[in-house]
Amino acid sequence: AGIGGHNPLEPLQYGKPVLTGPHTTNFTDLFAELGKLGLVHIVTDRRSLMDSLQQNNRVDTAQLESFIESGKHEFDTAVNALSDLIEQP
Repeated sequence: AGIGGHNPLEPLQYGKPVLTGPHTTNFTDLFAELGKLGLVHIVTDRRSLMDSLQQNNRVDTAQLESFIESGKHEFDTAVNALSDLIEQP
């Protein structure tokens, strides 16, 4: 509580499943979207953690690729905007 969660994209880029606690305020929209796709699993207590660990939590690569493709335009736009700012003194 109070920290806001960690970036779920880091483990996903290595094809690792994401188990996280309920505190995801730093990435609220991202966690919501990834949750809809089944790419993150939120655990809230020991029981849900054990249940998640016992399941075969493999990353659905087709879902992950679809998510990446859908965000590619927004990412490219942001990177280009930042590049323009960085190049200026």
